[in-house]
Amino acid sequence: MANLDQRKVYEEYYMKIYTLAYYITRDEEMSKDITQDTFFTAFKKIHQLKSEEKIESWLISIATNLSRNALKKREYRLSEYQPELKERGNPYDQVELKMAVTDALDSLSPAYKETILLYYYYGFSINEISQILDVNQKTVSSRLSRARRLIREKIGLEQKGEGGTRVVRSLP
Repeated sequence: MANLDQRKVYEEYYMKIYTLAYYITRDEEMSKDITQDTFFTAFKKIHQLKSEEKIESWLISIATNLSRNALKKREYRLSEYQPELKERGNPYDQVELKMAVTDALDSLSPAYKETILLYYYYGFSINEISQILDVNQKTVSSRLSRARRLIREKIGLEQKGEGGTRVVRSLP
């Protein structure tokens, strides 16, 4: 991969990598460090990249791992904030729904959060996510299913009860 233009790669993927790191860590400075470390690591190990077409998933894999390590190293804990839903009977407007989903996403474990982000935000397939996170496809599917359920529960779209979980209302 000696002919890969590092400047173009950096310019093309900087915001994607920064955004991913920020969504995982929720820390601006930490995300900037992770983004820089991602490109430093990638360019140092560019010889390990088998195909230029895989550069995006390779960078995302590096950034995801660095984000995980940063959270562990700094003992960064995500907020346990759970929004109180005052009017459960009224449907959310789009702004309230987006805020509630963001808060619910923040409360997920890093494994669930990164799976949701890679699937919905970056548009990777389950197979691609399994390669990026180095887990099997059933694990990715399970994480997606559980994360969706947790988000629905946290924003008040599902309730747990004696008869199992039931949908109270669906997303607009």
